[in-house]
Amino acid sequence: MYLQEMTKSRDKFAFSALQDRGSGSSSLTVRGERDLARWSDIVRENYVTVDCDNPTCTPLEVDMSKFAVGPAHFFHVQSSQMTYTRSQNAVLTDPRDDLQITLVKKGMMAIEQRGRVAMLQPGEFAMYDSRAPFQLTYPQEHDVVTLKLPLSIIASRAPGVLDLTAIPVRADGLGAIAGAMLTSFVENVGQIDVGQRLSTASTLIDLIASAIHSGIREYDGDAPPPERMRKLLQVQEWMTQHLDDPELDATGIARAHGLTTRTLTRLFALEGTTPIRWLNRRRLDAAHRAITSGSVSSVTEACFAFGFNEVTHFGRSFRRQYGLRPSDLFVRSGQSSN
Repeated sequence: MYLQEMTKSRDKFAFSALQDRGSGSSSLTVRGERDLARWSDIVRENYVTVDCDNPTCTPLEVDMSKFAVGPAHFFHVQSSQMTYTRSQNAVLTDPRDDLQITLVKKGMMAIEQRGRVAMLQPGEFAMYDSRAPFQLTYPQEHDVVTLKLPLSIIASRAPGVLDLTAIPVRADGLGAIAGAMLTSFVENVGQIDVGQRLSTASTLIDLIASAIHSGIREYDGDAPPPERMRKLLQVQEWMTQHLDDPELDATGIARAHGLTTRTLTRLFALEGTTPIRWLNRRRLDAAHRAITSGSVSSVTEACFAFGFNEVTHFGRSFRRQYGLRPSDLFVRSGQSSN
């Protein structure tokens, strides 16, 4: 099945042909500055009806691949910043009985449903239910894997969990094993014999259901209220947009959001970190992506482009985080650092 290539030069929006990649898999690339309604159509056809929003109005960039194994649908999406909202009206006009489980590979994500907010970091996943309103927020570029299933499949494997959506499954213990298997299955399905895919997918779903059930048993009923999590996400979005500011500190971040530094510190404590530790990690991640993509040409440029003001400190922090120097990554990426 192919999706005809459509272009609108006026809106600078294009869809590439949906290509058969063999083994029942297909891929789609979307590039454009406006007209999110067209991307909403793709999301509705493949997932569920939602309102799509790009808060920063930057050009939309999405790469999506998908395949199905029996009733299970698997998606791998790399995208720019995006927010997806399923309203009560959408639930009523487009009823679905699907459950979606999304794992974050890169970036971060917030899932809000039934009065809870799950803040997901790389390696973590959570589920959300198409029968109820939800909001998915991606405050930066992201790489995620999603499994879409009929509700009955999870209900039969983990009774009682369907109403406990938007609860994070952390990247440790059973959650780490399930997350790693989901990622590996999506990335390597073409190497699995067709006759073995259904049994492999069934084993994977059993493992995910067990991880979700285990995570719910450990869920803290006194978890932070949604308004605090939303405020944290708002602050993190703003910080992500100001990575290049070397003067950014906790006082300035707090002032920009009408908070005291103590309140700001408490917000980041919800994720077990501090504002500056979180900021430095995002800066290092951004520098790493810039080097591997070739968008910077030297260690010095990578340093100053993302808010570091001393090359030696940048190099030391980079090596502590990734186990190699920035110059080594330039070489590994087939580039030379000037």
